[in-house]
Amino acid sequence: MAPKYFGKEFILEILNYKKDIVDKARTTLTNLREFPELKEVLGTETPFTVEEIETMLGKIEKKLKGVIPRGRTERKKVFAEGTG
Repeated sequence: MAPKYFGKEFILEILNYKKDIVDKARTTLTNLREFPELKEVLGTETPFTVEEIETMLGKIEKKLKGVIPRGRTERKKVFAEGTG
């Protein structure tokens, strides 16, 4: 049976890994936007436009920011604003 609770370091490692994936995806999107011919070279077939993927990545990034542990004052500010 999987452990019910994970250590803080383990969770931070997963979050950093997810953030790294989002960063790499952003770089790829930037390259595809600047060099459309790359899409043909890479053979990338996606049902989504670059703009739709950027919107999705933005939502993922927003969720990741909400999950990353913050300092005490930062947490109070976030809850006061109703975004946490």
